[in-house]
Amino acid sequence: MNYSSGIGGRALAMGGAYTAAANDYSAVYWNPACLTLLKQSEISGEMYQLRFHNETDFAGTRLMEKENFTSFKSAGMAYKFPTTRGSLVIAFGYNRFRDFDDFLYFSGFNTLDNGLAFDLEDDNGDTGTYPYGSDVLQTEDIVERGNLGAWSFGGGMALSPNFSLGLTFSSFTGFSEYDFRFYQDDVDDVYNQYP
Repeated sequence: MNYSSGIGGRALAMGGAYTAAANDYSAVYWNPACLTLLKQSEISGEMYQLRFHNETDFAGTRLMEKENFTSFKSAGMAYKFPTTRGSLVIAFGYNRFRDFDDFLYFSGFNTLDNGLAFDLEDDNGDTGTYPYGSDVLQTEDIVERGNLGAWSFGGGMALSPNFSLGLTFSSFTGFSEYDFRFYQDDVDDVYNQYP
């Protein structure tokens, strides 16, 4: 199971083995019939923080970069109706199941040719291909952000001391962003003639 799959701090700490033991708002995800185990109504909220440490070696240069991702994880409420026997609980909220946050960064002076070239027109109108692929400082920065979550509405009803029924309806939503940046700089002024 992915570290970011599911909801509920206790459930995730138990490695997701929470289907039969869910007795809080997160039961709307794990097993809505277990909502009947709630002792009282509750409001729930979660945040999370990911800290990435990235170490890269490129063209003889070692870089260590850090990145933090802090986001909202889930929020919801579960309401336990007063009953004379059994239990009736409804729950509503938003739950983020998976995060797509990641990053990569490297930079270094590259003496090898990467094949980059430009078609340029000189002052006489002649077009030529001019190489720009070696002896340059290359920097690459990739950042991914996104998530998959759902608005959920569920409920549970204890029909007998040994039998509970639960149901959850979910509407899934999410997004994914991928930002790729590559820079190639002539820091040694090798390409100083035009054309």
